[in-house]
Amino acid sequence: PTVAAIEAGKDIALANKETLIAGGPFVLPLAHKHQVKILPADSEHSAIFQ
Repeated sequence: PTVAAIEAGKDIALANKETLIAGGPFVLPLAHKHQVKILPADSEHSAIFQ
């Protein structure tokens, strides 16, 4: 679902870090290519992001 949303140009709110840990080398360049923002949805990750 994350890749499909990125390819559709939708900004992503991630509630876990596994997507970026496992797929970061693929997901991050794809998000950059489609000018998609990846935002933290979890309070702990949001605190780090801020």
